[in-house]
Amino acid sequence: MEDVEISVDDQQVTEYDQDSQLPLDINKLAESLRADMEMLHSFSDQCCIYRAPIRIRESNETIFTPQVVSLGPLHHGKEELKAMQEHKILYLQDFLEGRETSMEELITVVEERETELRNCYAETIDLGSEDFVKMMLLDASFIIVVLLKGCGVGIGSGNDRIFNKPWMQNDVSLDMCLIENQLPFFILEDLLEASRINRYSPAEVEYSLIELTYKFFEERRGSWILKKGILEEINPSEVAHFVDFIRKCQKPSELDRTKKELETINVPSITELHQAG
Repeated sequence: MEDVEISVDDQQVTEYDQDSQLPLDINKLAESLRADMEMLHSFSDQCCIYRAPIRIRESNETIFTPQVVSLGPLHHGKEELKAMQEHKILYLQDFLEGRETSMEELITVVEERETELRNCYAETIDLGSEDFVKMMLLDASFIIVVLLKGCGVGIGSGNDRIFNKPWMQNDVSLDMCLIENQLPFFILEDLLEASRINRYSPAEVEYSLIELTYKFFEERRGSWILKKGILEEINPSEVAHFVDFIRKCQKPSELDRTKKELETINVPSITELHQAG
């Protein structure tokens, strides 16, 4: 059908082909929007892991991107980081070796926390349950074994491609400190507890996850752990992830803030000094 022009009060109005303007199906559109809403998870107060803003990332891409190992879903599957996947499997084997805990028990620990884990990330994770749980278990067990070996615990074989290379240790520890490369602290605690590792060294010194974390980063990133005795001030249940732990280690204590406020209050102003002669 051709367009027809008609004149109304000397203004040109075009009558368009009726076939090109189909009536709106309101019910169909409403159903589509409801389906979109159901696919998205609601905003959660558990959200604590996110990507750096583009405007900040553009200044230096490398400081936000892991160089050797992906941890968590935001960089999962990147081709340049796949070389470490085999090492994650070896570390899971080390984690299970000599333990009464079975693979099935560890999988169950992660599966029961899947919703909470997903809610910790600021974007929808496009992985099915099986792939998500597998990724989380491999990454979490990798981190725990890194912490244990990094604190001098004799776990696994001596032929280790990370701890036999000082530069690799440095790169892995740096990747563990990137905000886009984090795992929630609670899943590490759950898996360490489930592994039933009660003693971590020949000297039978028992460490909690928070103590292992402190010892690992204090030895490798000492300048970031500014205060001694910081563990007495940190509640492990309030630690979101490694970046949050380091932030808490650098945060002034209540005593330091009070002291600073008192010093500020007690210093007289120039006017007060002048009036006092």
